[in-house]
Amino acid sequence: MKIMLDSNVYDQIIARDGFSNRLNEAVQRGHIEILKTHIQDDELTRIPDPEKVRAVSEVPGQEINTSGSVWGVSKWGKSCWGDGPADIKFDDIQRGNSKHTNDALIAITAAAQADV
Repeated sequence: MKIMLDSNVYDQIIARDGFSNRLNEAVQRGHIEILKTHIQDDELTRIPDPEKVRAVSEVPGQEINTSGSVWGVSKWGKSCWGDGPADIKFDDIQRGNSKHTNDALIAITAAAQADV
């Protein structure tokens, strides 16, 4: 099962003792595959606490390209052109509010490439 986590979920994972280890075990056994984009990594590396950055970096994840791109946000070679190939489109999430750009890119990517 392929899953994608929003950036704020990583806080919940590291807040629970041993949960990151359980995720690693599930990934290693092939029960789940955690997908992520450069968007999650970019947001997580801006955490001001270096220990927290280290902890979230240990959460497993396979980086994939976003299923859309936004000038000034998306990275070359880590995104696809368009507004999302799935039933959920970029504008459905962002709704013209630039504060929701990262959420929209994560959501359309999850809708297109993840099971959950």
